[in-house]
Amino acid sequence: MRLPLPEFVRTTTFRWAVGASAAFALCTLLMFGFALFATIRFTTQNIDTLVTGAMERIERASTRDAVIQAVEDHLQEDTRGVRLAALFGADGQRIAGNIRALPSDLRVDAAQQYVRLTRLEARGSERAIFRAVAHRLANGDTVVVGRDVSEVVQFERIVRETLTLGLIPALALSIATGILLSVRAQRRVSLVNGRVQRIMAGDLRERLPTRDSNDPFDKLASGVNKMLDEIETLVKSIASVGNDIAHDLRTPLTRVRICLERGRDNAKTPEELREVINQAIVRLDQSLAVITALLRISEIEHTRRFDAFRKVALVDLLREVHELYEPISEDRNSSCRWRPMRISMRMPTATSYSKRLPISSTTR
Repeated sequence: MRLPLPEFVRTTTFRWAVGASAAFALCTLLMFGFALFATIRFTTQNIDTLVTGAMERIERASTRDAVIQAVEDHLQEDTRGVRLAALFGADGQRIAGNIRALPSDLRVDAAQQYVRLTRLEARGSERAIFRAVAHRLANGDTVVVGRDVSEVVQFERIVRETLTLGLIPALALSIATGILLSVRAQRRVSLVNGRVQRIMAGDLRERLPTRDSNDPFDKLASGVNKMLDEIETLVKSIASVGNDIAHDLRTPLTRVRICLERGRDNAKTPEELREVINQAIVRLDQSLAVITALLRISEIEHTRRFDAFRKVALVDLLREVHELYEPISEDRNSSCRWRPMRISMRMPTATSYSKRLPISSTTR
């Protein structure tokens, strides 16, 4: 059964902290690796130069005795005890020098190489890693010259151990920092989420917590709080508008009700009842005009006023209207004239809506 990960592990803050720690560790490894490689390469080149120079001086000797003397002089000049030099016969037996035996893995007449040799000393023999080169002389003897590189190997080992032991606490500290930041951010998000839930429940007086700092989270919380202030103001304004609308509609509706009651109680003839009904219709039209105006304002504010608009041939429409009312005008001994005019409209906004009439007509 797979155990669920802790909550802070699944946060982005923790993942970024772990990623940053891994990147830091990788950069550190690359930097120290390059420095170690450059140091060892520089030291190796210096050692190879010294070994090559010593080999050239020994090879300049013309006889075996001169070679033996050159080997002994080379070793006597060693004050640090890091030099190697030996002369071996064609049968592989040591003739002179401080190397016990000619190693089988040492290539003759090749470039310098790392090899493990046994060095003879006054206090005994010592087997260590050396940087050595072997050349075969004209008489069949083999000369081996080398230099102790134990210090270089030890330096490399110390750097690696130090780097390893130093990276482990650094990674642990980075992960601990990531956990701390993740838990801190999680607590703050939980606090904000609780406030947001109360705001969604209808408590518009609630605000997001701030710490009076200059971090991005506080800036975001301040911006949201300002937005909530505006929303609260708008909600209060809407409530006030609703009360005003209720009062505006209550007066004409009350008049209609009173008018109908009086007509029901006092009207004695159909004409009186018709007059009461006409007055009620007028007052109802006033109420409907208020509602229509409110709906129109809402459509304009939400930019839905022109959603269902389409192009209309006004000339054909007006011609049909003229043909419809022309007989009525003749029966009433009046005339109706119309002429097309250029239409000029201005787009409505939330505070204004104006339009010129597209028709100019006279009736008499």
